[in-house]
Amino acid sequence: MRGRGGEVPLKLLVALIWRSASPPFDTRISARKWAELLGLPDAAHLGARRITDGFETLANLDLIKMEKRRGEPSVITLLEESGTGAEYTLPKGRGDLYFHIPAQLWLTGKIQTLSAPALSMLMAVLAELDPKDPHRPVWWSTKVFPQRIGLSPSSRSRGTRELIEANLLETKRVPIPTTANRSSFSEERVRTLYSPTAEALVAPTSRVAKAVRPSETHSGRGH
Repeated sequence: MRGRGGEVPLKLLVALIWRSASPPFDTRISARKWAELLGLPDAAHLGARRITDGFETLANLDLIKMEKRRGEPSVITLLEESGTGAEYTLPKGRGDLYFHIPAQLWLTGKIQTLSAPALSMLMAVLAELDPKDPHRPVWWSTKVFPQRIGLSPSSRSRGTRELIEANLLETKRVPIPTTANRSSFSEERVRTLYSPTAEALVAPTSRVAKAVRPSETHSGRGH
């Protein structure tokens, strides 16, 4: 899902997992209310149409199953995030990895303001955090990032910039130690460290387990 058209389907999928993460993994609220939840303008008309189009996109990608009902909201059922069309199950954490998206991002309205690149970069950072030490910054090499995350350089730059402006991310450029076979006069190499801040901060797993039910915090399997 590329460009502006991917924003609503992406937010819808994250919202569905947040709302429907307990059996039978479905929801049945109107497109207008979904538009209000995502903060879309003209929720009753244009916003609702964007939601309907977003559901169609997710259904075509086999990420949800949609049961249309005459005169009533459609029943939206989650499918496994891999896009195989398999039934949704809660991730178990052993080879079936997942990561946390803090609930305060929704409750403060921050997530509703993010573009698709910004939300994608935020999820990329959250997926790479060490759950036992979420304050440790994450980084990717130039070669690894596009293969692992799948975002273009322009989307990475735009998303990172937007998250910094929203006070949800801090970045720091640090030098990469020179190896023995590199000359001290070689061009200095640097890497960018990414650290979530404010509402994007994630509590260590021990605190999350004590404070919040897993069904309220998990955001799906990490891919």
